[in-house]
Amino acid sequence: MPETRSILDSELAGLNAKILRLASMVDSAIEKAMMALTTRDLTLARTVVANDELINALRLEIEEETLRILATQQPFAVDLRETITAIHLANELERMGDQPPVLPGWSNVWKKKTISNRCSSCLRWPSKRAK
Repeated sequence: MPETRSILDSELAGLNAKILRLASMVDSAIEKAMMALTTRDLTLARTVVANDELINALRLEIEEETLRILATQQPFAVDLRETITAIHLANELERMGDQPPVLPGWSNVWKKKTISNRCSSCLRWPSKRAK
């Protein structure tokens, strides 16, 4: 039994690491999309769109791993809640990751317009404003 528990703990730790990586990828995508929008950087915008596929693939990988853990380890109580939460987190993070590829498209709309400094500062990612 202790060996099974260590296997489950190891698999949950790996799952948590993937969730953190997905969150980091989504955070980066949002920041890059806002930068592409404010600077009208089409190359950066294309990068954001291309990276959306990586976010989608990681979400699918997390879901598959979660289902495998449920089937093979049969977690209960806290471990079951953690495993189910991983599916929900992956889904919500992926939904958030679907938004940044849309943002750079606005740069085409604003191509000939200027963004005032006041509006531009509103579009900056919060971590940049805090500095």
